[in-house]
Amino acid sequence: MHHRGSCSVESVGGCSEIMAPQPLFFLRIISVIMFEPTKIQNIQALRAIAAIMVVLLHIALRAESIGYDSWALPFQYIGFAGVDIFFVISGLVMTITTYRHLGDKKYAIHFIQKRATRIYSNYWIILIIKLLFIWAGLNNGLREGISIVGSITLFPGDQSNLIIAVAWTLMLELFFYFIFSLAILFPKKYFSLFLSLWAAIILIPILFIFERTNSMPFLLNFYFSPFFLEFIAGCFIGILINKRLIIFPSLFLLTGSVLFILTAIITKDTPLVSHADTLKRVVFYGGSASLILYGAVALEVSEKFVFPKWMALFGNASYTIYLIHGVILQAIFFAIFVPYFSDTSNVYLQHSFTIFTLCVVLGYSLFHYRAIERPLIGWCNERFKTLLKF
Repeated sequence: MHHRGSCSVESVGGCSEIMAPQPLFFLRIISVIMFEPTKIQNIQALRAIAAIMVVLLHIALRAESIGYDSWALPFQYIGFAGVDIFFVISGLVMTITTYRHLGDKKYAIHFIQKRATRIYSNYWIILIIKLLFIWAGLNNGLREGISIVGSITLFPGDQSNLIIAVAWTLMLELFFYFIFSLAILFPKKYFSLFLSLWAAIILIPILFIFERTNSMPFLLNFYFSPFFLEFIAGCFIGILINKRLIIFPSLFLLTGSVLFILTAIITKDTPLVSHADTLKRVVFYGGSASLILYGAVALEVSEKFVFPKWMALFGNASYTIYLIHGVILQAIFFAIFVPYFSDTSNVYLQHSFTIFTLCVVLGYSLFHYRAIERPLIGWCNERFKTLLKF
């Protein structure tokens, strides 16, 4: 990312005084935040980290199920938290891309169209790939009770019975976009109030009506999911970044990273993955992810630290990595390791399962992003522009 800048910060790790930005710095931060927000390199790098965490989680679970040794096994206790990082990033990115459009009712429709195109175009392609792999015997067959309608539409419903298992997060993502589009209808001065009221609406039933989130009626458990608090946290971070409130970025990044890892260590024996633990998960993983994200973005816009560009490349492909990795993992498992290496006691071959699978997932995802996902999104957006002219 070449356009970086923000207010000058007096010291690395924080500042006691936020200096007034010079004109050149001001133009840089406007370029970063207002016009190329999704190109903030540190956001893309964190997307890559989050996606790879989820990939390593599922590789570790597969390796353990067949008795393989793998350096990815520790990710059983932390890999799922990559989802929490994704949710916070979504809130941040939506805010910094739309902040100047708040109060523009026409933009709300444009926002929904762009986000729906972003989600569905690539998702349906990978869903077709998944079904083809099932037909070819390279993926597990459809489970009993699978939700076909839910798997296609991603409308709120049973999140546990989808053809692509990780698509449950897309249901939450799409509902967040819907609520966010309503926020766009109101003037900017009400944005923080809107977010605060939404957070209160989620928390009040959980804290004062239902003892545990999984004791809620089925659909209420979705609409009042604590995961939406992570999106909201990301939105508040976006407000801070848009207002150029850059304070102690290194300290926030370090504190968030330490808390994130400590949470994984402390909860190793009872990972926070059940519905009953969702609120705790949001507090600890979502909270630490929020600190990490604020620190990382603030460091970049204040020109203090930027992740390597190669990490941002994988961040660009993170949506494909997230959706396709399960399909590829099962295909490699059924086509290569079951027929040829299932009973191997060679530790090096066992570790090669992790390395080989990860390389194939990342390599194909980069290809898919450049050859399919990005051109397809561009084509769909152009078609919508044409349609809207009539």
